[in-house]
Amino acid sequence: MGREVKKWLILILGILLLGPLVSVARANDLTGRLGIGLGWSYLSLKYGIMPNFALEVRYASSEGITAWGPRGYYNFDPYDCCSFFTGLGMDFVNFVIPADNDDEKEVSGSGYTASAFVGREYFINDNFTLNADIGPVYIDLTEGEFDLDVDGIEFVANLGINFYFGSSHQFEDKPFP
Repeated sequence: MGREVKKWLILILGILLLGPLVSVARANDLTGRLGIGLGWSYLSLKYGIMPNFALEVRYASSEGITAWGPRGYYNFDPYDCCSFFTGLGMDFVNFVIPADNDDEKEVSGSGYTASAFVGREYFINDNFTLNADIGPVYIDLTEGEFDLDVDGIEFVANLGINFYFGSSHQFEDKPFP
């Protein structure tokens, strides 16, 4: 396991284990709140439209590949401190594979992805969350010079943290678990 992967795992496990000791999160409604997310090789902006709906824009970059696009979320239990969600996403992808030596040409192209996912978002406090999701992603990439077209379905898992600005919209009549 790589050193950077170990750092992320230690950070996330530490937050999961120590977070409840620092503060107790109550159920949250993200309506009208903006969140900044940092995940395993992505940055995002997420906005709560309604208690059950949120939109997000993500940007990811790694080893010559960049992807950006929207994601839509449906929260089944927006007033729970550990919200279950599902959603759909789409990314626009650009890639550049450098040549290994002087005799080869670099390969570059573009394409898109379409995804469906399920996951959970755990509120450590009113503004800070951990989230994870998994789902199938259809990938379609095209390279023009060599006339290459690659497509297929892969399963992708995402792990990240979010920081939400503003105060939460909580219902006082909801019992705390």
